[in-house]
Amino acid sequence: MPAPEEPLHGGHNATEVVRVGDTVRRARDSNAAFAARVLRHLESAGYPYAPRHLGIDERGRDVLGFITGATTDHPAQRAPGAYARGGRMLRELHEATAGHMLAAGRECVVHGDPGPFNTVFRDGLPVAFIDWSSCRPGDRLDPALPAARRRHARAAIGWAVSGRELVLRHRTFLLAVLRGVGD
Repeated sequence: MPAPEEPLHGGHNATEVVRVGDTVRRARDSNAAFAARVLRHLESAGYPYAPRHLGIDERGRDVLGFITGATTDHPAQRAPGAYARGGRMLRELHEATAGHMLAAGRECVVHGDPGPFNTVFRDGLPVAFIDWSSCRPGDRLDPALPAARRRHARAAIGWAVSGRELVLRHRTFLLAVLRGVGD
């Protein structure tokens, strides 16, 4: 008897995402083949912050390794150091794809939507990016400013985060993404 399918919620783009045992099954979209190639490259490059692409199931869905943890929807759910670690994870993604044929002549491959709803956290710290449906060739700075703005704009709207704290979180995230850029 096959393992039961448990619907996973919280994504914005996927029409169907379910957990089956230690895997996630996700409906394929127009970028699925590219995302699968990116995930296979990241695995071979030793990038630890992405799910493993395990193939396609009998229903035509992508099969990915399940990553234990949860997304967050409030800054209070994130530990000190979460923003710096998230920035480092993006920087390592860019380094792992820089100059690779998947970058298609651009600087690297970018995740495309690395917000907190596409980041798995454990104990308040990010451990992986999920939902790679928006990944594409780009430049290191493509995701940095929109992601920082999105993360911190949400924090400022009704969540009692001081202006100073907001600026410090924004700065920490951007510095972690940018370390090594232009060196």
